[in-house]
Amino acid sequence: MRPIYQVLLCLYPRAYQTLFAREMLKAFEEASEDFRERGIGRFLVFAAAEFFHLITEAGVQWAGRIRHTLCHTRARTDCRCLPDIAKARPPWVARDAYHESLSRVLASKE
Repeated sequence: MRPIYQVLLCLYPRAYQTLFAREMLKAFEEASEDFRERGIGRFLVFAAAEFFHLITEAGVQWAGRIRHTLCHTRARTDCRCLPDIAKARPPWVARDAYHESLSRVLASKE
C-alpha cells in the first residue's frame, strides 16, 4: 500500500508535499500496521477511506492554490496569504535558534 500512497501524495501541490509528505507517509505506515493487526477487512476499509480522503484533500489544496492565484493581482512576493516555504522554519529546528540564525543572515545582507 505504501507505493500507492506515495503516488497519491504526488497529487498535492509541491509546497504542500515539501511540508507534509514525510509526516503523512509515516502516519499512514503506523496506522496501516495497527489496522493490519485488526484483520484484513478493517485494513481494507481503512485503506479505502485513507485513499479517498487523500485524493479529496489534494483537490482542496489545489482549489486553494488556484483561488489564490485568481484572486490576487499583486506580485506573489507581496502577498501574505500563502506561506513562503523558503522562509518557513523546519519542524526539527528550535524556534529560538532559527530566529537567531535568520536575524544574522538578514543583518549580513544589509
